[in-house]
Amino acid sequence: MSISDEDIRAAISETFRVEADEHIQLLNRLLLRLEQGVVDDLGACLDEIAREAHTLKGASSILGLTVIQETAHAMEEAFETFRDAGRPAPAEFYDLLYDALDRLGVWCQRVEDPDGEDAAALVALQEACRRYAVAAAPIDAAPVPVAIAPTPPVPSASVKFAAPPRPREPVEASRDGDGSTEETIRVPIRKLDSLMAQIGELLIARIRNDERMTGIRDLQRELEDAAKDWTKLKDVSRLLVHASGRTERTLTAKRQELLDRVETHLKTIGQRTSALNQDFSRDAMHVSILTDNLQEDIKRARMLPVATILDGFHRLVRDVARREEKQAVLELVGTDTEVDKRVLELIKDPLMHILRNAVSHGIETVADRIATGKPPAGRIVVRTGQVGGQIRIDVTDDGRGIDAERVLDRAIELGLVDAAHGRNLPGREVLNFIFHSGLSTKSKVTDVSGRGIGMDVVRENIQRVQGQITLETEPGRGSTVTITLPLTLSTTKSLLVGVNGETYALPITAVERILRIVPADIESIEDTPALVLGGAPVAVARLSELLGLEAGDAPAPDTRLPVVILSVEKRRLGLVVDSLVDEQEMVVKSLGKQLLRVRNVAGGTVVGSGAVILVLNPLDLIASAVPRASMPGSLARATEHEAATERLRVMIVEDSITTRTLEKNILETAGYDVVACKDGAEAMAYLREGTCDAIVSDIDMPNVNGFELVERIRQIERLQNLPILLVTSLGSEEDRRRGMKAGANGYIVKSDFEQGRFLEMLEALL
Repeated sequence: MSISDEDIRAAISETFRVEADEHIQLLNRLLLRLEQGVVDDLGACLDEIAREAHTLKGASSILGLTVIQETAHAMEEAFETFRDAGRPAPAEFYDLLYDALDRLGVWCQRVEDPDGEDAAALVALQEACRRYAVAAAPIDAAPVPVAIAPTPPVPSASVKFAAPPRPREPVEASRDGDGSTEETIRVPIRKLDSLMAQIGELLIARIRNDERMTGIRDLQRELEDAAKDWTKLKDVSRLLVHASGRTERTLTAKRQELLDRVETHLKTIGQRTSALNQDFSRDAMHVSILTDNLQEDIKRARMLPVATILDGFHRLVRDVARREEKQAVLELVGTDTEVDKRVLELIKDPLMHILRNAVSHGIETVADRIATGKPPAGRIVVRTGQVGGQIRIDVTDDGRGIDAERVLDRAIELGLVDAAHGRNLPGREVLNFIFHSGLSTKSKVTDVSGRGIGMDVVRENIQRVQGQITLETEPGRGSTVTITLPLTLSTTKSLLVGVNGETYALPITAVERILRIVPADIESIEDTPALVLGGAPVAVARLSELLGLEAGDAPAPDTRLPVVILSVEKRRLGLVVDSLVDEQEMVVKSLGKQLLRVRNVAGGTVVGSGAVILVLNPLDLIASAVPRASMPGSLARATEHEAATERLRVMIVEDSITTRTLEKNILETAGYDVVACKDGAEAMAYLREGTCDAIVSDIDMPNVNGFELVERIRQIERLQNLPILLVTSLGSEEDRRRGMKAGANGYIVKSDFEQGRFLEMLEALL
């Protein structure tokens, strides 16, 4: 089948790119499962591979891609033969298949027939498929038909099937050079249905606005009539001054009539204005809700499961392991977590670097693993989940771990830190040198690793989108790289702060808590200003100084200063600002190519007033205030201690899912682990076996209410001192006394709920 109309061909080509990519990804996954022997039904797996190749063959035939069509056809026939013979493909066949799939992926995206080296490789695969099919078929079976597709001329030596090609990493599919293709995304029907429902509501709102405009026109006419009567009234009043007798009486009556009419006009105008004000207020609230819902639905329409990129990494791990002469398998957990498409695109390359390093640096050779009692194949787990408004990705391997001593030696050798100071650094700070360009602990340079490039780029790319990356390791047991990123890059919630009369924004994800202190609360620890929080020092700096702004007057001793505690990659900083302005959802824009990387600045945004403000980079601010290389020993040890300390766990007991979600997000952002229960009965069931460090509970709940829950907890000896904070809508003094009498340690009325006060009370109880 051929297509002559260019517009139709262009449209079908775009659809083919998406479809072909899905087929090739699925073929890669199926082949990996088959090669690793993790299939429950060999025949079903072989049948599915043949079916996918058949579908790819049909799709490519529409566009007249003969080499691709015949390659897919040869694969289909080979695996159908393996299925009928009841045997898997031979081991040496897989390298050929993977190589061909990589090349097919490239050419399917270009929507043209291959030529040169790639055409030769695909023709070689066709011939190999037929040869293996003949070898696998029963002796009495009819010979497999050999139909060689018309292909571009290639040297005969190139198509001879000899040894399998050297394994390599998947080739990135490229698009047409003229950039004419459009980026696409598949959206589930349910998401489009939701968007259409929102559009329907907006149409209703538009009809209501049309009705309001009719009311405004009526009001305008009423005002015009009132103005005319007022003009007449002034004329009558002017004539009345000089009138007498009958004329005076007539003018007086006329004036009164006009006064009554003007009064009626004013009453009507007042009533209509009041009604319009109420209608507009309701409509404005409705439109505001619709806008928020529509914005959220559009965000969700852009969301894709992380499996979109993670599924392709099975091949990456397999190929790198083969090249390094190791064995490694990849396990994916939480692949249904949905993330903005732009975020997925940004984390793909960093994850590829991390996985390569996990195989090359972390996983040991088969002999070494067996010698240490480990299974021959290394295990790499990528675990994805949502925490509040962020996505968290943990990449864990069970390899040798990272040798901190070797990292430190290389850091000293490269001049990143002097030997005397470096020997006193805690382990976590030493590991952070891995993120410096040029540092590698591998003695042998390969085409996969050893050049000391990659992790610095990974960190820079992640920080560029307000993300964080941390590294943990245990010698002999393995390492974990943790990446935290916003779920979407379209908007970000920020804290607006005032400094020297200007407003700046700080990403709320980096704000651990907010304090108000007096100057005397700031101590000097080894010549570094610091606050003591929870028994550990936290460095303090003025935002105005970090930004190079003119220093203001020294605050009076009794002045309460706002301090924003930033927490990024296990590092903390108390940021002194002049004022706290607001929290706001905003769209962050880059500063352009001319200002691609400005220290302390992540981008810019426009607030509701139309003013342009800068969005600050929290990690830069921390690095500017207390550079790693010059961090005082006590502060460094405190940072290490806090990072190593297990996070406190808080139980939320709340039957309202809205309140439960709000409190959970606040606590998780503040660094707590959270356990959520919907009522007192569920909380008691958890406490019979589990533990927590504090409880935040509602009172008015089904089954077991808050009062009863507190009383039951206090009857258990091991829980008698467990901190309990009641957060409830019951605001009477009698309810407060009853809660405290039952054994609660704190009481907050929901109508007076403030995030800062909530966290302060909880910390005081802990």
